[in-house]
Amino acid sequence: MQSLIPLLSSLLLFTVVVTGHGFVESVKVGGSDYSGFMPFTDPWLDPVPVRVIRPIPDDGPVTLEDATTNKIICGNLVPTSAGIHAPIEPGEEVTFKWSRWPFEHKGPIVTSMARCGDNSCDGYDATGAVWMKIHQRGFINPDGLGNWWGTDELRANDLRWTVKIPDDLVPGAYLLRTEITAMHMPQAPQFYPSCTQLLVGGNGKAFARQQDLFAMTEIYKNADASINPNIWSPLPGYTIAGPDVATFVTEGAADPEDLPTNESTMPALTATPAATGTSRGPTQTDQAVIAKKRAKACRPKKKTGLTPGVSKRHITHEKRWSWLGL
Repeated sequence: MQSLIPLLSSLLLFTVVVTGHGFVESVKVGGSDYSGFMPFTDPWLDPVPVRVIRPIPDDGPVTLEDATTNKIICGNLVPTSAGIHAPIEPGEEVTFKWSRWPFEHKGPIVTSMARCGDNSCDGYDATGAVWMKIHQRGFINPDGLGNWWGTDELRANDLRWTVKIPDDLVPGAYLLRTEITAMHMPQAPQFYPSCTQLLVGGNGKAFARQQDLFAMTEIYKNADASINPNIWSPLPGYTIAGPDVATFVTEGAADPEDLPTNESTMPALTATPAATGTSRGPTQTDQAVIAKKRAKACRPKKKTGLTPGVSKRHITHEKRWSWLGL
């Protein structure tokens, strides 16, 4: 029986590797559905679709080594823009729909907002103490469910995660950032951020207190083993990194005008809701383009020491393209 343990561990690790990760494939904002950025198809379409979610390179994680760089903010080292904004009113809900999420990638889900300015988030890098948490869900462990986390609730809810925009929030352009921290490998957390561009309407007066604001690049700056313990051993509890959920007030709040903002004076472009809540799949034309790029990426290189026909990047590309059936 003991001889089976290494085998079972290897099989579990193999499952972790080949099942892939996930990204926010669509978002429902105030009752309207919008497609997310599709990292495996959108970059090669002509024209490239304009989305309300900022582009990401793939479905891979931001590692702890990059957690103090701009990459932790929205998934790209160099800030990108979505191009359009989804309109919403204070007090309305936003639901993120993830493409997939492996069951063993357990961990907390945290959602934060940053005000870009009055008009637009395009070109805004969201650096500095401009972020405020609006929701978080970590180690839950209800009676009878054992090792239960925010990600388990996500999977139980058909990969949908809903948050509420604070009541009476000051109007303007905002980045709404949701992040999953996968903690299946002790002391090696993986971060999966996603940023949606919103245009909050109304005449609200509420904003976070100054002490609730934080810089995203500072959250994991002094991270130690406590940020990613061995979740497969009994845990007495878990504290999510960073400050608590912000308190929004009308008196004694931080002044949004004092924060770094996008200097653009151009009005934000608002998005047109998608016909459905799911992003369209790749067409046959898309598949042909993607297959050609995949074949090029997986060509064997000289003197790799690998089996002929298999490049070092082949395994990575196999798991990234598997969901397309290519």
